[in-house]
Amino acid sequence: MSEKKQRIVISLSTIPSRCDKLEKTLVSLASQTVKPDAIFISISKESRREHKPYPIKDLAKLIKRILPGVGKIIVLEDDY
Repeated sequence: MSEKKQRIVISLSTIPSRCDKLEKTLVSLASQTVKPDAIFISISKESRREHKPYPIKDLAKLIKRILPGVGKIIVLEDDY
């Protein structure tokens, strides 16, 4: 009987003031020995804590460059 391969999915979030640190984190995740099948970054349009918008377009470019086909931004209507 063959074993079924388990998917590896990483989910994370951030706040606008930490978005500049996200590149280093994503590079680290992408260079692990066991590669993830998907990496989801959940953000809202605006941070409730910081009252600032997220740089969604910049994050999308970053993810496309570092995690092509693996990374995805999930934009939530509300910030929890």
